[in-house]
Amino acid sequence: GGFLVILDTPPGLHLGIDCRLHQTGPNFKGMKMIPQGLHLLYYGLSESEHQGMFFEVRAGSVQVLCWDAAAEDLVHGDKNLPQGALAELTAAVLRGELDANLGPYPIEAGAAWVNLSNCISERVLERC
Repeated sequence: GGFLVILDTPPGLHLGIDCRLHQTGPNFKGMKMIPQGLHLLYYGLSESEHQGMFFEVRAGSVQVLCWDAAAEDLVHGDKNLPQGALAELTAAVLRGELDANLGPYPIEAGAAWVNLSNCISERVLERC
């Protein structure tokens, strides 16, 4: 599977992937073992208001997002990290250095997500 690293999330952030919603704790840095394919990440500071994004996972891929406290939004790591930091972070993730801070993908919710998303193609997402 792949990895999704999310830096600087505030504890208590409502963060969902596909069909499962969680709340982040103080040591949360992202998710691991995410199956290949299309996924939906949704998040918000309250349980009633969320925003989201689709993202594609490939085997062994590492995607990095950073929490922007002023905008209360997630932004891509390549826009928020100093030059070279993204490559160093990716290498650290692949070496297993962040494993203790990465939550496992909820496999039990995976089948439901595949059934819901199997008709979503790149073309459909572009149109949306």
